[in-house]
This record gives sequence, C-alpha cells and structure tokens, in this order.
Amino acid sequence: MKGQVIAFDEQTNKGKISGHDGNRYSFTLVDWADGGGKPKVGLEVDFDVDDGERNVAKDIIIIKGGTIGDKSRTAYVLLAVFVGYFGIHNFYAGYKGRAIAQLLITVISIFTLALISWIWAIIEAIVIKEDANGKSFS
Repeated sequence: MKGQVIAFDEQTNKGKISGHDGNRYSFTLVDWADGGGKPKVGLEVDFDVDDGERNVAKDIIIIKGGTIGDKSRTAYVLLAVFVGYFGIHNFYAGYKGRAIAQLLITVISIFTLALISWIWAIIEAIVIKEDANGKSFS
C-alpha cells in the first residue's frame, strides 16, 4: 500500500502514515525497512499492513522525497538576494529565529542596518543547503 508520513517523533521513534486508502497507520522505527535514514514528514512511502494488528504499517520503503514541504534551493537563494534583509528566505526555509532577527534588525533600525541583514542573507544563501527540518533543498 502507498501513503505519506504525516508524523514522526524522534523521542519515541513512533510515527503515523496516512494511507492512500484513507486510513492512518502507526509505525515504529523498527518497521522502517529503508536504510536511508529516519522517517520525515511528507515522505511518500510504500508499506505492508501487519497481519496481526490492524492499522500498523511494516516494511516501510521510501518511494520519493516528501511532496509536502519540499523547498527549492533556487527560491531560497532568490529570496535571500532580493529580500534577504527582511529574512524572508529564512521564513521560507523554516528558520524562524534567524528570520525574526533579520526582520527586526532592518525594521527597528529604520533600514539603517539593512545592509548588515542583507550581507548575512547572502552568506546564508551560499552556506545553507537544507531547510530547518534537515531536509536538503530540491
């Protein structure tokens, strides 16, 4: 059966999959057959349903990277270059703390320190390769 990871808690190593049949299935990291790392929200997966228990997924394999929350590197860089002084690129990538800091530096200084925020944004555009969830930009 196919579905999408909708939740995963790294503390308990438990998660949920929304199956394409409309049901939700629980799983643990032990059920994760794909050796490509830990489950992430948005990943499209293929899985079997445990014969002994209802709504439990097993032998879970990634079909493709997440469709929810995929972030484009090109969009991130363009946002950093053109509106980086407002931290928009960091809001886009989920780095809310950095984004708020850049926004506040620009607004509170009445744009006198916008150049500092913009240089910071350009450096991030060069260095940052993944979003706040640790997922590589597409």
